[in-house]
Amino acid sequence: MTTQLQDMDLFVRAVASGSLSAAGRELGLSPAVASKRLARLEGRLGARLLQRSSRRLSLTDNGALYLERCRAILAEVAEAEDLLGGDDARVRGTLRVSATSGLGRRWVGPVVADFAARHPEVAVQLSLTDRVVDLVESGMDCAVRVGPLADDRLIARKLADNRRVVCAAPAYLQAYGVPATPAELARHACLVLASGNALQADWRFRPPHGAATHVRVRGRLASDNGQQVHD
Repeated sequence: MTTQLQDMDLFVRAVASGSLSAAGRELGLSPAVASKRLARLEGRLGARLLQRSSRRLSLTDNGALYLERCRAILAEVAEAEDLLGGDDARVRGTLRVSATSGLGRRWVGPVVADFAARHPEVAVQLSLTDRVVDLVESGMDCAVRVGPLADDRLIARKLADNRRVVCAAPAYLQAYGVPATPAELARHACLVLASGNALQADWRFRPPHGAATHVRVRGRLASDNGQQVHD
């Protein structure tokens, strides 16, 4: 990897970890060398990329723009090197994967088992939880999740569409009536996939034509486990 790509890699890792020193350690660099490399990169660009304090890093506007291009370039370089790896390129080490419980059991688990069978030198740790996991703090390499990316430090790749429908038991509809519009769901007893002690959730509806709408639903039955709510 060229010097410029190495500096870009250091910058991306610093943003992901929130620490220039931590990024330097990942690359075997002392804090002083890591700081000099970032300064060299900023000097080459003629722009400040990070605001640094004793406690945290924050991206400048130029840094945010440059970050996206760096991520794309580094990903393309890694992909190009993988293409040339041939039969001599062996995958090894530990892969830590996080997924929601229902998604993990139904889809991710079988894929992980197949992956492990094809790569005997890889140890896979699959963590299934419906709570939001901080990948950096938990030491996870990747996560399979449903919904928009909430952390701009991460890189997401869409795997599939997630189509959901609103349904109810016939006995419930007979007792409480059939809602005619999404807004009417606000007065119904809904099953809530919740985090913490929440007994309410936002359901998003996207009609074929027109803008998406959000409905705040409530219910007396809630769980932080998606499979339990489904059951």
